[in-house]
Amino acid sequence: MSGPGKSHRTGLTLVQLMDMFPDEAAARDWFEAARWGDRRACPFCGSTETVAVASGKPMPYHCPACRKYFS
Repeated sequence: MSGPGKSHRTGLTLVQLMDMFPDEAAARDWFEAARWGDRRACPFCGSTETVAVASGKPMPYHCPACRKYFS
């Protein structure tokens, strides 16, 4: 059995999506807020004592507790 067709779907239009995320920084901020809320946490050890990497390389965040980089 197949699901409903396109006429029954709800979601965002491309224009709405572009209004929500006018640039990469806005999209990153939204995803980080959805993932971590107010407090960023390391996905490996769970530590909230993480730091931003100035250059963003190899990843934008570093965890001093487990010494791993993450995004």
